Amino acid sequence: MTNKLSRVTFLFWKLKSFVNLEHLKLAYFGLFQSHIQYGLLAWGHSPHTHELLLLQKKVIRIMAGAGPVEPCKPLFISFRICTVINLYIYNILIYTKANLQHFLTRQDIHNHNTRKREKLDLHQHRLALTGNSFESNCVKFYNKLPDPLFHANVSSFKTSIYNWLLDNPFYSLKEFLDSTISI
Repeated sequence: MTNKLSRVTFLFWKLKSFVNLEHLKLAYFGLFQSHIQYGLLAWGHSPHTHELLLLQKKVIRIMAGAGPVEPCKPLFISFRICTVINLYIYNILIYTKANLQHFLTRQDIHNHNTRKREKLDLHQHRLALTGNSFESNCVKFYNKLPDPLFHANVSSFKTSIYNWLLDNPFYSLKEFLDSTISI
């Protein structure tokens, strides 16, 4: 897939001289992001995601007419485009919200009335590979959210998360997990 997307960067380089920014953004969503989105829940936690992020940054720089070392975070924010990491986080959170009945909460584990009783229960694991799995990421990312979002309906949940991610482009999952979410 990376080879196919690297050809897309050449296409954007050519398109840049013929079309305006709005048409370039349409081409980005149709030719680049649609390939990234396909199966993202299955492979988004892969270490190879970083290679896709580098290609994505290259395309964003081409669209902006920026130099090869110019920082991309301001460009992602101004173009209102999510990084591949943000797309993965968004898809994980939407999946988790839609499938909460498949996850145990802390109050399902014990009867104590604690502050974090609505948080999802993260199963103990021995291997780092398990800690980076799809199910573990669902629980970790969802538990990272502020409490009011636990009770939000799906529509406002999607909107809030997506807008926050557009304003906060991440280059790694660790960067997201270390951040403070203020929605």
